[in-house]
Amino acid sequence: MVLSKPYFYNIVQNGNGHIFAGTSNGVFQLKSDKLFLFNNKTGYVKINKDGNPEIDSSGVSSYSSHKYLHLLPYPSEKRIEYHTGNEQQFYIVSGGRLHIFDILPYSITLRNQSIRSISKNFIGGYSGVYYKGNKMDYPTYTDGYIREIGDTAFICYGGLFMMSPKQKKNFLIEPPYSAYIDSVDVGYMDDIFYDKKHQKYFLATKSGVYVTDKNLKSPKKIFDVHSDESLTLLGAKDNIFSFIVANKLVGYSFTDGRVMVIEKCAESILSGFTLDNRKYYTLSKNSLFQSNPNTFFSKVASFQDVHSMLALNDKEFIIIGNQGLYLFNLESQITTTIITGVEFNRKALYLDNNKLYVGSINGLYTIDVNQIYNLISRNNIKINADNQDFDSLYWKIALIITFLIFTFIFIKQKHQLRKTEEKVLKVQFEANQVKENTKNKEMIEDFVRHNLSTASIKSIVEHFNTNNSQIYAILQPEKPGTIIQKLRMEVVMEMRHARIDIKEISRVSGFSVSYIRKIKIDQKTN
Repeated sequence: MVLSKPYFYNIVQNGNGHIFAGTSNGVFQLKSDKLFLFNNKTGYVKINKDGNPEIDSSGVSSYSSHKYLHLLPYPSEKRIEYHTGNEQQFYIVSGGRLHIFDILPYSITLRNQSIRSISKNFIGGYSGVYYKGNKMDYPTYTDGYIREIGDTAFICYGGLFMMSPKQKKNFLIEPPYSAYIDSVDVGYMDDIFYDKKHQKYFLATKSGVYVTDKNLKSPKKIFDVHSDESLTLLGAKDNIFSFIVANKLVGYSFTDGRVMVIEKCAESILSGFTLDNRKYYTLSKNSLFQSNPNTFFSKVASFQDVHSMLALNDKEFIIIGNQGLYLFNLESQITTTIITGVEFNRKALYLDNNKLYVGSINGLYTIDVNQIYNLISRNNIKINADNQDFDSLYWKIALIITFLIFTFIFIKQKHQLRKTEEKVLKVQFEANQVKENTKNKEMIEDFVRHNLSTASIKSIVEHFNTNNSQIYAILQPEKPGTIIQKLRMEVVMEMRHARIDIKEISRVSGFSVSYIRKIKIDQKTN
C-alpha cells in the first residue's frame, strides 16, 4: 500500500511502540494502515526525551537510511528513506510517499520450485533434492515421499535411494524407472514405512503394497494396486498394519500374514493417519472421515479440492489442497483458513519442532505454529472489511433496485421490450466474455511457451499484472501448474522425437536430465 498525500517527510517510533509520521498536514500517528492526526505542526518529526513526537528539522539526518531501498520502486535510484515497523506492518517513507508493507508470519523459500516432499533434513521436488540446504548430485528429482527412519533416509523417486552415515545405495531399474529390491522389480516407488515392533518394511508402489524383512530383503506383494489408484500407508494398530487403496481400508495381520479389506468408503481417500492408536482419520478430495469403534468412514466435515493432512494435536488438523491451507478443529468441527489462493502439493506437508513446512507449486512455506492464529485473525479482519464494503454496496444496490422498480411500474408498457433487450445484451456479454477468456488463455499459454524453463504462476501474474484468482478464473477448469507441465511435456516429446540432445531438452523444458530420461517417448500428455 502506498500513500502519496499528504507529503510525508519522515517516520519515527517511540519507546512504547507508537509510530508517528511528519507530513505537510501535521504529525500523524499510524495504527495499521490508518492515519490519525496527532497535531497540526508540519515538518520532520523526532521523538523527544519524554517519548513524544515533536518537530525538529536539525535532527532529521539521524533518522535517514538507505537500508531498504530494495523494497521500493526503482531500487537503484539513490535517495534517502526513513523506516520503522512492528509485528504487523513495516513502514518506509521516501520521496514524499509512505509505503506500508504487511509482515507475513511465515517465510517462503526455494521460490519458483515445485516442492513435492519434505522431511526433517530433506526437501525434494522436480528441480532437485536438498539435504540440509545443499542440493544433492543424486537423485536429481523426486515426486514421492522422503522418509527418515533412524539415521537412514529413503528418497522415493520411482526408484529408491537409501542414504545413511555408512552407505548410499540406489535401488533402481533404468528404464523402466522402478525400484529393484533384492532382485525383484516392485514397481514405481512412492512411499516406505518401517514398523519397528515387527521389524518389517512396507513399500507403496504404483503396482502394489510390498512387505520386506528388516534388511529390505525378500519383498512380498501383499496387495495389488492399479497405477491410477491412490495409495496411503497408515501404520500399525492392534497388531494390524493398515493402508488405504482408493476407497478401501485394508489390513495386514502381523500374526498370520492375512490381508483383508476392512471397510469401503464412498469416496477415494488421498491422505490419512491414526490418532492415539485408536481412531483413523482419512481425507478425500471433498470430505474428512473418522472411524468409530464399530464402524469406519463416518463423515465429519466437508471441504473443496483438498488432498493432504496431518495432526497438530489431538484436536486440531492441518489440511491442504489446491486452493489453500486450513485448520480444522475436531471438537467444534469448524474449519478456518490460514492461507488462501495458493496451490499446495500433495505429500508436501511436514511438522517439526513447532514449525509447519508446506510445499507449493512455487516454493516452500515455513510457518511457526504459534503464528497460525495470527494468520487466521488477519484473514478474519480482511473478511470483515470485505463484508463492510459489501454491506455498503448492498444498500447502494438496494436503492438502485427500488428506483428501477418504480421506473418500471411507471413505464410498464415498455417493460417487455426492455426485458428482451436485457436478455440480448446478456447473451452478447457472455459471448464476448467467453471470447475474451479464450483470447487471454491463449496469451498466457503463449507466454509460458516463450518462458518454458522458468514459467510459474508467479511469473504469469507479474507479467500480466493481475492476481492468482484471475489467472485461475481464465484458465479454468485447468490449473496453471497443469498447463505449464503439459506444455513442457509437449516440448519434451517433440524434441525427443527429433532426437535432440537430452541436455538441450533439459535446458529448454526446465526438467532435469534424469526426469526426462524417465519419460517414455510415446507417453501422452494430459
